[in-house]
Amino acid sequence: MSRQLGTSGEFAAAYVVAQEVAHHVQNERGILDQANRMLAQVDQTESNTASIRIELQADCYSGTWARNDQARFGLLEQGDIGEAMNAAKQIGDDTLQRNAGRPPHAAYVHPRHICTAAKAVHDRV
Repeated sequence: MSRQLGTSGEFAAAYVVAQEVAHHVQNERGILDQANRMLAQVDQTESNTASIRIELQADCYSGTWARNDQARFGLLEQGDIGEAMNAAKQIGDDTLQRNAGRPPHAAYVHPRHICTAAKAVHDRV
């Protein structure tokens, strides 16, 4: 992960895994199927916006995991949230678009973020 994303740290790696688990949760709950049906019926701008919302929801699920993990185990150390946010930025849609030589989506020109739940963890560490 350090070589590919330019980020390191155990919590950053765990966050990336949590992000993928969050997509699995979205799939199991039928959110991805519903989104895919909608995406087939809308223009590119609405499609991009919906895709961003799916990613942000997964970020929020990941942040909720981080908050619960911290409340239960208290394992986070100073800098862990920053490392995870950097990992999120490196795997975010805007970075992927830029690396592919395309401008980021107009609706999403800032780095991905971990939702408010993870911010609360950061404030306590």
